[in-house]
Amino acid sequence: MAKKKSDTGYRVAVLGAKGILKILFYLLVIIIIIYLSKKAFSFGYAIFNQEPVAAEPGQAVTVIIPEGSTVKDIAKTLERKGLIEDDLIFVVQERLSGYHGRLKAGTYLLNTAQTADEMMEILSGDNPDGVLQTSSEPEENTAEDDAIEKVTQ
Repeated sequence: MAKKKSDTGYRVAVLGAKGILKILFYLLVIIIIIYLSKKAFSFGYAIFNQEPVAAEPGQAVTVIIPEGSTVKDIAKTLERKGLIEDDLIFVVQERLSGYHGRLKAGTYLLNTAQTADEMMEILSGDNPDGVLQTSSEPEENTAEDDAIEKVTQ
C-alpha cells in the first residue's frame, strides 16, 4: 500500500507541473501577441501618419538616383542621406501611393522637413521644385564638351 501513496503523490506532482507549464506557455503566447501587435501598430502608424525627419526649415540634401534604381535602392539612399527613418516604411508608402512605379532617376534637392509623399512627388517629376536634373533631360554642355565638339568639327 505504501507504494500506491507515493505513486499517487508522483502523479499529482506531474499534473501540477504540467498545469504550471501550460499556464507559462499561454502567458508567453499572450506576451508575444501583445509585442507583435504593438510592432504592427507602430509600423502601420508610421506608414499612414507621415512625419518628416526634421521640423521646418529642415536641411536641404542633394540626392542622386542612378538609372535603373529600384524603389528599395532609392529608399536606402534616402535613409543613408537622413531624409527618412526606415527604408521599408518608404517602400510600403510608395507601393500604396499614387506614385507607385513612377519614381525617376536623376539629381534632386530634397529637404529633411519633407514627408515621404512630398519627396515622392519630386522624385516622380510631378513637382519640379526639387528636380535638379532627371535622366530624361538632356545634360547641359560644359566647357570641356564644347572644346571636344570644336575639335571634332
